[in-house]
Order: sequence, then structure tokens, then C-alpha cells
Amino acid sequence: MFILVTCSKDKGTTSELKPSIGLSTSEIHFSLAEFDPQPAPRMVVVSNAGQAALNCGLSKKCDWLGLSLSATQLNPAEAETIFVTVHPAGKLLGVYVDSIVLTDAKAANSPQYIAVVLEITRALKPVIAVSSEQLSFYSVRMEPSPAPQTLKLYNTGGDTLRCTASKKADWLSFDMPSTNLRSGDSLSVLVSVNSSGKAVGIYRDTILLEDNAAANSPYKVPVLLTVEAQSTLIIMDSLSSSWTYDGVLYENYYFYTLTSNWRMRCYSNCSKSVEVFAYVASDTFNTGLLGQDESLTPFTLSPGSSRDATFAFPVYVAYYPPPFEIPWLIWVKYRVDGVEYFTKALVVPGPSTPKRATAPGKIQPSSRFSHEPQGEIIR
Repeated sequence: MFILVTCSKDKGTTSELKPSIGLSTSEIHFSLAEFDPQPAPRMVVVSNAGQAALNCGLSKKCDWLGLSLSATQLNPAEAETIFVTVHPAGKLLGVYVDSIVLTDAKAANSPQYIAVVLEITRALKPVIAVSSEQLSFYSVRMEPSPAPQTLKLYNTGGDTLRCTASKKADWLSFDMPSTNLRSGDSLSVLVSVNSSGKAVGIYRDTILLEDNAAANSPYKVPVLLTVEAQSTLIIMDSLSSSWTYDGVLYENYYFYTLTSNWRMRCYSNCSKSVEVFAYVASDTFNTGLLGQDESLTPFTLSPGSSRDATFAFPVYVAYYPPPFEIPWLIWVKYRVDGVEYFTKALVVPGPSTPKRATAPGKIQPSSRFSHEPQGEIIR
């Protein structure tokens, strides 16, 4: 009889060494009242509880949640502190939740999560709130002041809001009685501006709302007043024109006396009556040297009306080599509510030889005079 005996060698078992993510907490809770300052950061300790190097990434989704690190590398038994912050500014009342996710593909327990809760409750203090973050008014020079606007004032916090309002500019006004607004109450404030006499430009001021007990005092409401130039008040179309030259040749230059007559139709698109009372002529090479006011029988243009008028002016001792076209400016002066203004109209006589003659006129660049924006006459 034979007995077969076999032997086998025991190879034993081995396991791969892995890191392990360790956390000091799995949840962080922030609780604050509306308009409270940003809370202090919270600390979380991340450790490597395994037997191999930990290469851990940290991520989150919401923009109100902040982390001091986006990754960490830890040897076995090492630890590192991360700081967790929240940014509640602009957030409404309520509860906000996000998670910090820690991952390492080689870790035995990846991923790990830290829940973060942000709770914003109603303020115990009164809170100033308004219906408009800014008030904008638009006005046209010499037109009536713009209509008032309503600004609503609210207490969106707790307790009672006792608010005062102030401003600096004399063109800004409002009527706000003493306020005693309980939580959730509101008050309407009528805000007005006076643009009378204001030059074209942009004016700024601020309504300052204050209550020392309020969580967000002082509260500022910017006010913007824009005064724009009115569209051309006087528009002139040429009906007919004529002029004569008396020219004398002297050292290749022609000195002459020019007399021009322009028959023009004046239109008014102003919302008020316009009194046309004078005009001045100048050549475009000396526009800063205006002559004397020429005689004109004053006349009044009612809103939207028109009237024909003759503008005649002599010009002396000017010289140009022939042939020439002489551009001239007619400055028509008028009054609105006692304030004087002008409109400049460009006229261009046609070519002529330097001798006594009557030449046809022409308008450039089209059949209507070109205009520059009117301005106030500075004395």
C-alpha cells in the first residue's frame, strides 16, 4: 500500500496601504440676524487616519460659502486646519445649505462631506428699506420742473423705526413727517426738484435717512437731476436774399463794403412764447467779434408758430482774393421768461466779382440753415 502525501507552502495575505480622511466635524451651522456683520470663520480639522499619503481636494458649490484651502496633502497621522466662511450680504431671510466635499481617489473612505447651513433670521433692530435705490429727474432748460416722485420708506426689521431725513441742495425738497414705523410698516415720501434757473448740466445730492437704533443706519438714496438743452428754439428757412459789393483792389486784395438782405421764415418749437428782439451779423473768420445789434422790430412767436422777417446787415472793410464765397453768421437774439438766448444761422452768399453787383445767394449744406445749439447770452 502506498500513501501519497502532498505539501503546500502558505503564501499568506497582504493588503494595499491606503489613506483615510478624518474630520473634526461633519456639520457647521451659521445663524445670524438680517444686517448683522459677517460672522467669524469656523475651523475644521482635516487629518489622515490611514497609512499612506493623503492628497485631498476640497470643493463647494455656492458663492456665499468660502474655504481657506482648495486642497491639502497629509502624511499618515498629520492634520491641517481649514477655515470656513460665509458671506450673507444681499441674502434674503431664510435657510441656505451647501456641502464641502473632500475627495481622494485612493482614500479608503472617499468622498467625505461637511454640511454647511446658513440661517438668516429677521433683525431684532429696525431696518431702513426704500422702494428706489436712486431717484432720477430729467428737465429741459426753460421748461417746467419735472413732476415729483414718490419714495416709499419701509421698516423691514423689528422694533420701531424712527427715521429722520436730510439733504444739502436747495433744488431738492421733500416732506417727510416724523416716522414711527413698526416692523413691516411703510410711509410714502413725496420728493421734488426745482430746475428753474438751472444751467444745462447734471446735479447730484443725497437723501440721508438716519436712525441710530437701525441696523443699517445711515441709509443713502442718491438723487440725480439732469438738465438738458432745449431743441433749437428758432429755426430759420431762407425765402430770398440779395446783397451788393463795393470792391476796391489794393495790393492784390479787394476791400469792400457788403450789404446783405435775407428774407427768412422763423419757426418756434418752444413750449413758451418767444420774443425776437435783435440780431447781429459776423463773418465766420471773426465770430468772436460781433457787431452792434441791428435794428429789428421785435415780434413774438407763440408755441409752434412762424413768422417772416427781413435781416439786413452791412459789413465793412473785409478782404478776400476773388473768386470767393463769404460765409456769414446771423445771431438771432430772443427772450424767454426774461432770459436772453441766441440761435446762430450760417448763410453763404454766392460767387461774385469784386464790383458792385447783385448776386444770387445759396444755402449750405442744404436749403435750411445749419444751426448750432443755442446758448444763454453772457453779459
